[in-house]
Formats: sequence, C-alpha cells, structure tokens
Amino acid sequence: MIGVQEIRIYRYPPLDDEFHKKQILADLDLRLLQDMQDRYGTKGSLSNYKSLKESLTIHGTTSITLNLDSATDELNFKDTRLDGAFKRLSNNHQLMIEGTFNNGIEDSTWTFYDRSNEIVSRKYFVDGELVKTEFFEKSKLVREQDHNTRTEKVRNKYFYLAIICIFIISLLTKLVLNFRRSQQKDIIAISLFWGIICVIALPLVVIIVAKVISNFIPDSYTNPFFGIFFEAFYIYVVTAPLFLLVLGYVKLRSKYDLILYILVFSLTVVLIEEWNYLKDIAP
Repeated sequence: MIGVQEIRIYRYPPLDDEFHKKQILADLDLRLLQDMQDRYGTKGSLSNYKSLKESLTIHGTTSITLNLDSATDELNFKDTRLDGAFKRLSNNHQLMIEGTFNNGIEDSTWTFYDRSNEIVSRKYFVDGELVKTEFFEKSKLVREQDHNTRTEKVRNKYFYLAIICIFIISLLTKLVLNFRRSQQKDIIAISLFWGIICVIALPLVVIIVAKVISNFIPDSYTNPFFGIFFEAFYIYVVTAPLFLLVLGYVKLRSKYDLILYILVFSLTVVLIEEWNYLKDIAP
C-alpha cells in the first residue's frame, strides 16, 4: 500500500473546496504515473498512461485493517480507490470516525466521536461535496452549518455580477445626465498641478476601493501575494489614462462626478476580476 502525504498541483487553486479536491483525485493515479515516467525522460499525455495503469491495477474489492500508532483504520477498496465503509478505532477499540467513501471521495454521512464515544460532529456529503455540518455537545445537536456546493457558488457569483452591472449602468447614466444638463459655467476647473496629482493618485484609490468592494462579495477573487503587485500595475496603467481623459477632455460637470468615476472604474475592475474568476471555478 502507498500512502500519499502530499499532492502537488501546478496552478494556484481558483477555489479550494471539495469540488477542487474531487478534480485532483479524478486522474491522480494517471498523473502519478506520468510524473514517474517524466523523471526518466519519457513524456506523454495522461491518455498514454491508461494502459500502464490498467496493467498495475488490482481489480475487485479489498478490505484492509491498517494498524497505526494511535488508531486502527478499517478500509475498503474498489480497484485502487477507497470505496465503501470506513472506520477509525482508538487503541482501546472505541469508535472515533465512521463514514463512507465513493471512488476515493467522502460520501454520504460522516460521524466523529470523542473519547467518551459521544458524537462531536456530523458531516453530510453529496457527490463528493460537503453540504452540511452538524455540531453536537454530549451527542445533542447544538448548531448546524450549511455549505454551498461549487454549482451554488457559481450561481451566486452570477447574481453578484448582475448587481455590479446594475450599479455600473446606474452610475454611467448619472454621469451622462450630469454631462448633458451642465453648462459652461458648471464645469469644475482643476489646475494643471492638481490635475497631475489626481492622475497619479486616483488609480491607487481605484485599487483600494475595488479591494474593499471585493471583500463584500462571498468567495471573491483573490490573488497570490506576488500576483497582487502585477494586478495593481495593470489597473494603474489602464485607469491613469482614463482619469487623464476625464479631467483634461470630458471635464467634471458636478462636484460628485469624480466620486462617480472612481466608483465606475472600481466596479469595472471588480466585474472583470470576478468574471474571469467565474470562468475558472465553473464546473
């Protein structure tokens, strides 16, 4: 038996959830064979390793009792994947965990016990995704927590994107109305010095406001630490000329226009980021 302690992935996970874990395990055995062959200079696609996998696979069902240092696991396999009932017993044969695997993924109901054999928590899985957790004290239910599946998270993401679009359209409509209703005397004059300061500083404000808005969106887009700097650079490069266009050509037509432009640009940044993120997490 081979125990896998670490699974390496070659890209930052868009959403680290049960669905992502299910995707990793889907072709783990093929990727393991591919990695082993690549080290010897034999490269190929995953499909090239299916026949090799079949030749190494033990077919049928197998039951194994695995004695660990602090517990005993009762495992069931179908071919090479955990499949069927699972139990973990303490050294004094008290039940600690019981659940069910389906093709290597947690399935159905999983129950966790303390040293007094009282239920601590219970987790419910549907198609490999955690949908609900129950918490107990002295085997009495005290709290429940529902979890969104990947499909539900994607559906909610569409809802929030629609709300962002409505806000952007409303703000643009207000700016257009301000422009049409204004006269020459209503134009807010900005000196060259303050215009340069605004063009330099306002893109930074857009970045900050965009991040604040993202914090109010569940499962919002996040970037690795070093990716944040590249993201900020691109936002700055795009929004700085836009502010130059607004201040130098369009002009501010009301005292609130500058705030409206900042909100429009910030919401647009959030919209683009969340849309790209949605394409990554969609099943």
